[in-house]
Amino acid sequence: MGGENLYLFHEGERIAQGKDGTRAVANRLQLHLGTSIDVGRFELFREQRVVYALSLDEDGYPWVSEVTGPAGFLDAPDEHTAIFRGEKTSFLPEDPILTNFRTCSDRRMAIIVMDFEKRIRYRANGNLEAYAPDKDYVLDVAEAIPGCPKYIQRRRIVGQRQCMEKPVTRGKSLSAEAIEAIEKSNTTFLGTLNPNGHCDVSHRGGFPGFIVVNSAVELVIPEYGGNGMFLTLGNLELCSRAGLIFVDFEGTGNVVQVVGDAFLEWKNAEYEGAGRLIRFHVKQFVLHHGASPYKWEMIDYSDVIPAHGRGHGEDLPMQGKGLFPMEMVLVDSQAMNESGTTKRFTLWGSQLIPYTPGQYATFTLTLPSGKELQRSWTITSVPTASAGDHKMEITVKHMTGGEASTYLHEAEGYPKVQLIAVGGELSPYLSGVPELPRQVILISAGIGITPMMAIARSLRETDVEVTFIHSERHEKDRAFADELSSLNFSNGSFKLTTTVTDPEEPINPGVVRGRITRELLQSKLKLENHDYQAYICGPGKFVRDVREFLSQLKVQASRVHTEEFIF
Repeated sequence: MGGENLYLFHEGERIAQGKDGTRAVANRLQLHLGTSIDVGRFELFREQRVVYALSLDEDGYPWVSEVTGPAGFLDAPDEHTAIFRGEKTSFLPEDPILTNFRTCSDRRMAIIVMDFEKRIRYRANGNLEAYAPDKDYVLDVAEAIPGCPKYIQRRRIVGQRQCMEKPVTRGKSLSAEAIEAIEKSNTTFLGTLNPNGHCDVSHRGGFPGFIVVNSAVELVIPEYGGNGMFLTLGNLELCSRAGLIFVDFEGTGNVVQVVGDAFLEWKNAEYEGAGRLIRFHVKQFVLHHGASPYKWEMIDYSDVIPAHGRGHGEDLPMQGKGLFPMEMVLVDSQAMNESGTTKRFTLWGSQLIPYTPGQYATFTLTLPSGKELQRSWTITSVPTASAGDHKMEITVKHMTGGEASTYLHEAEGYPKVQLIAVGGELSPYLSGVPELPRQVILISAGIGITPMMAIARSLRETDVEVTFIHSERHEKDRAFADELSSLNFSNGSFKLTTTVTDPEEPINPGVVRGRITRELLQSKLKLENHDYQAYICGPGKFVRDVREFLSQLKVQASRVHTEEFIF
């Protein structure tokens, strides 16, 4: 997979990044985005029973639709194609998507694939290449965008509704029933478009009431802290046309679709945790009564949602606010590589913090200027008890132009930070199996070594065989080098391979020159033992490449775990 798979930021995204000062961050995260579907996500597509799709009407407005079917109704047969299998796919009976497919000459389309229970999201944008009633709907994918788990409420499907066809309610201003559905909602999907490029549909989440209905023709959407790439707001910088969908998952099954024009307000002091607002002017809405076919059960709210005062979250039993936010004190720091670019930071909290090796922590940092930043880093320490630990270590690479990493690396005294959440699924203890596998495979590059070190440390006193393969451009930048070389396992089954990609740098005995390749993996991994799980972390292209290599080596996608770590 070469450079042709790199997603390129368009003019609107660059404008938005410039306004918020996030271009340096965006440039680093850009490597996680692509122009084709990650082969490791094919199964994610096939497992879902609900997908949210965007289509354009004849006036160029994006409608977001709920598309449903049994597992397998959405397929990804290759990296450039997503297919809705016609005989399995269901649309709401009077959804505008059906008319749009039939009559609109603009064939741009977008989908967002959501696994709510695992907090995974993945977007694919492109053009509808084939359409016929009761036959397959084929999306030619041109952009593929993984997402982080922030703001996703966990829920699961627990049954089906008896959906009776009822008349829909339509209008140019929201009805009382539509307003009630929006005010109760904790999740929405926002459709936007780049007039010179592709469409996109993205996720927004908050406590009920996070979207404010100012009137029957105006909504206000607070924009909580994101990853700084501004893919959605970048589209709105160039084109105001937008669409929303609201689903009453656990209640009535009502579905509200809204289209209109959305305008950005970049400076906001009205809503806690929201640096920007989207002011949405309603042009048209459709209310489908009891039409969503699945019944859902709410599990819990995202821990990182700001509880802004206009919401209705004060009495929510599952909002997870008992422990977080927690004030933590930075008590120690230590360089973790020869170049000094990576440091370990030790933090102490007032209560036991439950976490699992491989997970990450999300913090709010307050800079001397008063500016607040929200960032997530892997926890590299192992808790001393099953209930957790008062102490936590994070290992942070200093990024040129990075406000948060610079603040930590230059911190003096004992600064305080706010821990607001712990999360992540990149852990052999969270893979849904009752016992650890016989073999754990850890593959990383650069600062992606951090969750792997936590996992490796936690397995030292077990019978698990660990194969650890790590790549770094320069040996001097390798974090944990001394510890890795002396890591002892009780069963003696720890195998380490390190590579250096700089073609001219002298290398030490035992170090492999070059990138991690399929051939290297084939020579180092014992894949005849089928009781194994593989974990990958590193830059976006690295993760995609390693996933593809493992697929070529016949490793099942269900055995490969990664974190879409683009906070």
